Amino acid sequence: GHLLGEAVEGMWISTFHSACVRILRREAERFGYPQGFTIYDAADSKALIKRIVKAVDAESLGVSVSQAQHRISGLKNELIDPDGFSRQADLSNPRDALVLEIYRQYDRELRRNRAFDFDDLIAQTVWLFRAHPEIAALYQRRFRHVLVDEYQDTNHAQYALIRELTRRAEPQHVPADTRIALDPDGSIPPASLTVVGDSDQSIYAFRGADIRNITEFERDFPGAEVILLEQNYRSTQNILDAANAVI
Repeated sequence: GHLLGEAVEGMWISTFHSACVRILRREAERFGYPQGFTIYDAADSKALIKRIVKAVDAESLGVSVSQAQHRISGLKNELIDPDGFSRQADLSNPRDALVLEIYRQYDRELRRNRAFDFDDLIAQTVWLFRAHPEIAALYQRRFRHVLVDEYQDTNHAQYALIRELTRRAEPQHVPADTRIALDPDGSIPPASLTVVGDSDQSIYAFRGADIRNITEFERDFPGAEVILLEQNYRSTQNILDAANAVI
């Protein structure tokens, strides 16, 4: 704040999840939830899934609580809801059929309790923007510069959120009070996007991180400029020589 002055007051500096909570609480009425909707943490989600797994006797067919929780989380991070999973799952496989039933019941219980789990926070924001482009335009106007750190560890839902925030807002969705410079056709130009990351440091594939987000960045965002940070200020030469050695 001391360096940047008043400009810092408009910044959001946060995790993906906390930013999405702010957006969802502001726009809750659009999808029929109260502003004070409940957020299930990992323990809450596990407790609910445990009840469902027990009710459908899933463990007798080899589907444990942790397996079901991991599978559902993975599906949500790929923006696949129960109906989407039903279209791609091999329902002749008893385990897939069980996971689908657990997922459906889990989703119904969350909705009944007007609750989201952690994975929902990002996925629901993406779906909100896609279903209501006029709402997306408010945030596309609001955030003109987006910076994402540790980009190599983003998953598909986070990637989709970034795409929604930095895409062009079509003229019919531009808010009437927009004062920024518009493109000749009246649309809001795409926001600038900067990502920082290292494909060699991707460590979260086990929870859905997709290394292609960074390795294919230049394909996804044509015209991107790549700035290589090739000087290391925190490792000794012996460590660097070992790290760069060809084995």
